[in-house]
Amino acid sequence: MGALSAYVRRERPEYCVHVFSEFLRCADALGGPFYDVLAEAGLAHRELLYQAVYYPEKRGSAREAFVTWMQSERRMDGVEFRDGPGWDGNWADCFDWVLARLSNRTQELVRKLSEYDVVGFTTSFAQLFSSLVVARALKDIAPQTCVVLGGASVVARIGCSLLREYEYVDYLVQGEGEKPLVAILDDPQHCARLADLPGILCRASLDQHTNGATASQIENVDDLPIPEFEEYAALAEEMGIAWVAPIEGSRGCWWDRTRRTGRATDICHFCSLSNKWSGYRKKSNTRVIEEMLALSDHYHTLRFIFTDNVVRNHGVADLAQAIRAERRDFLFYLDVRASLSPHELLLLWEAGLNEVTIGIEGLSTSYLRRLGKGTTTIQNLQAMKTCHELGIANFSLIITDFPGSTVAEVEEMRRNILDYAIGFAPLRSVPFVLQVGSTVEVCSRDFGVKNIRNFQAYRAGMPDEVYNRLVLSDLSYDTDVPGADWQPVREAMGKWHDLHTSRGPEGEPIISYQDGGSFLLICDERHGDHREGIFDGLDRKVYLYCLQIRSLQEMTDRFPEAARTDIERICEHFVMIKLMFQEDHKFLSLATALRPKQAADRIRAALSGGI
Repeated sequence: MGALSAYVRRERPEYCVHVFSEFLRCADALGGPFYDVLAEAGLAHRELLYQAVYYPEKRGSAREAFVTWMQSERRMDGVEFRDGPGWDGNWADCFDWVLARLSNRTQELVRKLSEYDVVGFTTSFAQLFSSLVVARALKDIAPQTCVVLGGASVVARIGCSLLREYEYVDYLVQGEGEKPLVAILDDPQHCARLADLPGILCRASLDQHTNGATASQIENVDDLPIPEFEEYAALAEEMGIAWVAPIEGSRGCWWDRTRRTGRATDICHFCSLSNKWSGYRKKSNTRVIEEMLALSDHYHTLRFIFTDNVVRNHGVADLAQAIRAERRDFLFYLDVRASLSPHELLLLWEAGLNEVTIGIEGLSTSYLRRLGKGTTTIQNLQAMKTCHELGIANFSLIITDFPGSTVAEVEEMRRNILDYAIGFAPLRSVPFVLQVGSTVEVCSRDFGVKNIRNFQAYRAGMPDEVYNRLVLSDLSYDTDVPGADWQPVREAMGKWHDLHTSRGPEGEPIISYQDGGSFLLICDERHGDHREGIFDGLDRKVYLYCLQIRSLQEMTDRFPEAARTDIERICEHFVMIKLMFQEDHKFLSLATALRPKQAADRIRAALSGGI
């Protein structure tokens, strides 16, 4: 919203543009802690509440689904309801209280929106039915108002089905919103004139765009104006929220090569980003720095969240060094790939990277190939280890239950968690969810997927005939053969979390090394006891050298005085006692530095050829 409003103000300064961050008002109405519980639920559950408002005849079944869902929640300890009924275990009463609060918010918002000629709704992150509830109520009292929907929940053929189902929606914007939105604002009453413009879907173009409109996009993202967050900043100040400024370093995903190659498999197979972007573009380092400085100075903030789908594939070190050169105490979040080198992560950390999501998704290379990731287990372990050493909070995920996954892959994941990854900060697991436009949906036969329909949980909140007509982003499906049982992985991840929780946030590393110059001390507490090992000579040198991924050939080149068989023997021993991970002819030592500075010094030394 900050990006779109800034663009409209620049291109059409004569228009009066207002932004409403209604999600903040809803969070305040429900109380932040309880809102967080709702926000972290699955997409279908998050849509359930506003579905029940939109379809009151389904309120009973929606209430039952809500009660079942909340009874399974494990994060309600200490959650208090804002001026609510108090927690007495009655989730049915809680459901009614929530709906009353949301309905009151809707009425108040609609009164404000009725003053405008055009009202746009961004529908990302489970905001589809909330937007539909408000839009319908708005049209009831101000039928002349033009209603526009955009965002991730209305892409591709989803938008076509929504436009057919909900007559009060005038336009859908698909792809990037800047140019289509300005075109609609210029002439909102003439759908026929707008029908052929990229990114705009309306009833006049439904028959010719059965799979959605041709996406609109900005080719030179450096030409975009700096986003404006005046409304959000004022609201956050009013509510006492310490907000983080969003910043956009790129659009699209460079790993998504589907439009270039014409192959639906040239992207992570679970991902539906190709619905939203037509190609990858990145801002120049100069522009990124300009934007960070402008936002920092204007809003007196030093905290940023990069909204990039993934960090750029080239020039990461240059970007990190440019940010650091400003000598400001920036802190920022970023999405990265596991192929990022330890030195690149170090440079980003020195520039202010303190939170990250790595595209981990699996700890079996066979499984990663099944997902279309293009990365390997040893790369994942190295990225996790580097973040752990530097103190970068890691919010990465493990995807379970992917179609076609095998018992062998599940077992490999279980072993790799308990034997190797357990020494690093634990990740969270999420079950695979089929999405419209993903590789699995497009190539469903190749993945043994059939009988695809809207996600089953949506049924609780909408009439059957609507459920059958609509296309929604999350899907349920059947498979040709039963999938592997992922419970062993979930149990292993539970042990992983328990081990780290028991040590507290300031606990010593679970597996660590200290270099004594002539000897190496390794402490290992991964297995419920304390183990120490002292290694010297070539053993010490090899282990230290492999603190980042090294091939056997690199080791023989690095230590020409040693026989290759001796190096192989040392590596085999370290692998056998699980102090080192091996994948093909590559090795990674698992012990972590005791302090971030120790890790930083080692990573810099490795870049210059040292151990």
